[in-house]
Amino acid sequence: MQSVLMRLSICLCFFLFMSGCGFGAKQTPEGGTIMVIGQIEDLRAYSRVDFKGFKSDIGRNLPEPVLRSINDAVADRLRKTEFNQSSGKTLVVKGDIIHFETTPNRYAVARVALIDPERAETVGLANVTGRATAEAVTVPDEVAAGIANGVDDLLRQRMVP
Repeated sequence: MQSVLMRLSICLCFFLFMSGCGFGAKQTPEGGTIMVIGQIEDLRAYSRVDFKGFKSDIGRNLPEPVLRSINDAVADRLRKTEFNQSSGKTLVVKGDIIHFETTPNRYAVARVALIDPERAETVGLANVTGRATAEAVTVPDEVAAGIANGVDDLLRQRMVP
């Protein structure tokens, strides 16, 4: 019986590892999370970031002003970083908002794709969560700031030597 349970546990861990669920989650200072899905290539060869924006993967469940707020916050955050201060190889960042909840938890999840435009290949994939605090007055702005900070943190961990 114990060997059957052990095999099932190993199979479950393998399945979760291969699907990207539950492994590699990192808490951001803003209360969100970054969960890497699969492997992210070494990004130190890239010195520029081209943010192409997020689309809604959840239709009308994500109001257009919230999507606009998220895209503006990420673009503004990346514009202020050192990623675009020099010429060199460009990394494209784009993706989808795959979940948005206003009550009771007040958060959004962005599926972030990191793409090498020269090879036309995805070199990394992660889910980034932005959360609003319980006392937040402007939930979309806090959620957007959380996602922007998460994307910045994801890139900073892997692009800066």
